[in-house]
Amino acid sequence: MVDQYRVSWKADSAKQWTRITEFCSALKLKLDADSAYSELTFTYPRGKADPNLEDLGIEVADKIVVWNTATNTKIFDGCVTKVDFSGAVTCKDQGFYLKNPIYLKATKKRTDTVLKSICSKAGVTYGGTKLATKITVSFSQKSASDCIQEALEMLEEKTNRRYWAHFVDKKLIVSVFQTAAHTIEAHRNPDWNPFDCTTALTNISGSVSMEDYVSLVYAVTTESSKTKAYAKAKYNDGYSKYGKLVEYVTTDSKSEAASTARKVLVADAQLSRDFKCTMYASDDIVPGVRLKFDGGESADIKGEFWVTAAEHDLTYPHTVSVTLERTKADYVKATVSSMNSTLFVSDSTSSTSSSGTTTVYTGKTVSALYTAYYPGPGIEGGYKDCMGNNLKTTYLNKGVLACAAPKSVKLKSKIQVKGTGTSKDGKVYLVVDRGGAITVKNGVYHFDLLMSNKSQANSWGKRTGKALLITGSKTVTSSSSSSSGGSATAQKVLAYAKSQMGKNLNPGFAWCAWFVSRCCRQCGVPTSVVPSNNAVSGFLSWAKSHGRYHPKGSGYVPQPGDIFIEKNKKSHTGFVYKVSSNGKSYTTIEGNASNRVRSHSRTTSYSCLSGFFHPDW
Repeated sequence: MVDQYRVSWKADSAKQWTRITEFCSALKLKLDADSAYSELTFTYPRGKADPNLEDLGIEVADKIVVWNTATNTKIFDGCVTKVDFSGAVTCKDQGFYLKNPIYLKATKKRTDTVLKSICSKAGVTYGGTKLATKITVSFSQKSASDCIQEALEMLEEKTNRRYWAHFVDKKLIVSVFQTAAHTIEAHRNPDWNPFDCTTALTNISGSVSMEDYVSLVYAVTTESSKTKAYAKAKYNDGYSKYGKLVEYVTTDSKSEAASTARKVLVADAQLSRDFKCTMYASDDIVPGVRLKFDGGESADIKGEFWVTAAEHDLTYPHTVSVTLERTKADYVKATVSSMNSTLFVSDSTSSTSSSGTTTVYTGKTVSALYTAYYPGPGIEGGYKDCMGNNLKTTYLNKGVLACAAPKSVKLKSKIQVKGTGTSKDGKVYLVVDRGGAITVKNGVYHFDLLMSNKSQANSWGKRTGKALLITGSKTVTSSSSSSSGGSATAQKVLAYAKSQMGKNLNPGFAWCAWFVSRCCRQCGVPTSVVPSNNAVSGFLSWAKSHGRYHPKGSGYVPQPGDIFIEKNKKSHTGFVYKVSSNGKSYTTIEGNASNRVRSHSRTTSYSCLSGFFHPDW
C-alpha cells in the first residue's frame, strides 16, 4: 500500500490544513503502555534545501494530523512540541499536557471518577471509559501522567487485569490488555493476499532472566529501633527450581502483612522475559494486543506475548518495531504464613537507641529534591550501583538505606532526610550510586532513594525537603526513652513551658498559639525557627511553607519539642513533651486548656489531630 499515510499541517493562525506528506521523511509513530501519550516524529528539508518549503515554517504548537487513507482512519492528532534547526520535528497528542502537576485526594471512589478528576485538573478531557472498581488515592504535586499510571496500578491489583491509557480524538480512554491471542494481518500490496504479521521477523533481540526473580517475600515493619517480619509468602515450585531469592516489602500494619506479602510474590515470582523484533505492520498493533508467535522465524520467540510498546515506521513498507512481554500466569500458588520475628534492632538508620541515647548528626543542611528508583532492567545501572554492588543483596536484603547522590557528595558518605513530611524524615541514607539526572540545580541537591520495587518508587514520586550532608555525629543521653529529650534548645523551651503549669496566662483572647510563641521568645528562640503567632493556622501555614510540617498519617513519629497542630473539629496547639517508646502516644504541655497551662495525653490517631510542626531547633 504505497503512500497510504497522509500528513496534514495547520499553523496556529491558519484556517486551512495543508498536506505536507511529500515533504516528510522518516515518519514514525511511537506508542507505549507506560505512557499516556503517543509521539510522532519526522524530518523535512528546511529553507534553501527545497525552494518549495521556504514559506512552510513549521513551528511549535502547530497542529499535525496523520490519516490512513486505506482505512480512512485518523491515527494521530496532536501538536508540534519541538522543532530542530536540522528539520527534525517532534509531535505529541493531548497526553503531552498530563505533565502538569496536580493535587487530588479521593477515598473509595470509582476509578473512572478519579481519572476524570485527574484529567480535569490537568486540562484534558476524559473519554468516559467505565471503570467501576473503587480505589483510594492521595496525590500531592505529582504529574497527572504519574497519577494516572498509579491509579491504573491500583486498578490492576484489584482486577488482576492490565490497562493502557491513551488518547483517541483528543480524549483519554483506557483499554484493557487482551486475554485472548489475535492474528493481525498485514496488507503489504493490493495484489497480494494479506498475511499474518508475525510470520516474518527481523532485528530479533531479548532475553530470559532470573536476575529479578523472587521466590520468598517477607512483609516487615519498623517500630522505634526494631524491624520485625509479620508475614512471609513462599512460592515452593520457584524456591525448589531457582533457589532462595528474597524480597522485603514494607507493610502498613500487621493485619495487612499477609496480603501485602502475597501480592508482591505474585507480581515478582516471574522470570523476566523481554523481547523485541521488527515485523510487517498494521495500525492494529498497539499496546495491549496479544499476539501468538509460532516460532517459524525464531524459536526464541514462541508462544503468546503482549505488545507493550510499538514504534511504527509509516514509510513504505509499513513496519513496526515492538517490545513484547510474555503473558504471565494469573496465579502463583503462594504459601503464606504469619510470623512475629525481630530481624534486627537498631542500625545506621536509627537515631535513637532503646537505652534512651540519641545520635545527633552534624554537617551542612541543603535544599533537596527526593525521587526514587529500584533494581530493574529499565533503570539506569540496572541491578547494580556505580561501584558494581548488587542493589538487592548488598543493600535491600540487609535493610541498608541507600541512595544515589550528585557527584559533589562523596560515595559512601551519609545524608539525613529532613522536611519531606513522611516517615523517612530523620532516616540516614548511605550514598552508593550516581545518575545522569542526579545533579545540583539552582542550589537544590537531587537524591534518588533506593526502594524495593516499581510500585514503592511510583508511590513515593517526587518530594522536596532538606538534606543534612553528614560530616560527624555525637551521642546525647536522655533520662528515658520516653522523656522530653530532644535538642538542648527544645529541652530549654519545654522546661520553661513546664514551669508555667497550672497558671492562667489569659491575654484576653484565645491563647494556645500565643503560649507557644511566648515560651519560645522567653528562651531566645528566633522567629526564623518558630514564628510569633496568635493563631493555630499561622503555625500550620508557616510549617508547611518551610518544609517543617508532618501531616497525620504520614508515618512521622513525633519528637519532644514538636508543636502539635489540631485543625480537625477544633483549633488548638501546644508542645509535645514526652513520646511513648512505640511512638504512638504523646504527652503535651499546652496553654488555654480550660483557661490554664495543662498537660494531656493523646495518641497519634486522635481525631482532632492534623499533624506536627517540627522546628529546626
